[in-house]
Amino acid sequence: MFIRAIAALALAIAASLPIGSATAQGQPAQSTEVLRETHGDWDIRCNSARPDECYMVQTASNDQGRPMVEFSLIRLAPGGPAPAGATAVVPLGTALPEGLLFQIDGGEPLRFAYDFCAPAGCIANLALTAEQVAAMKRGAQ
Repeated sequence: MFIRAIAALALAIAASLPIGSATAQGQPAQSTEVLRETHGDWDIRCNSARPDECYMVQTASNDQGRPMVEFSLIRLAPGGPAPAGATAVVPLGTALPEGLLFQIDGGEPLRFAYDFCAPAGCIANLALTAEQVAAMKRGAQ
């Protein structure tokens, strides 16, 4: 199932958010995740202890309302190998031997290979190039 991505809005909003840090210096602060805003099908969630660490997330469900994939976007630090990252989490037991495909409008599908499975589900990560980020900003679905 492809996520009905409101990608143009999603990346525009993500680009306007402060950059999140993947690791903290010293002991991590106790925190919870809080919903900051909702834009269409996308939620912006932030770390309560570090409100500048945010990401965008969308959950796609099947016709019975069961979650099938959670897709999140995060803006990465400038100067790194990729300007943004995407993560997809699918429930355990999901049969997708070719990995997960994500498509922006009618463009070339992006393939996510599964990195690992954990009790929360199977996780696939993808570094997004500047061209892919630009396509998401222009995209309608």
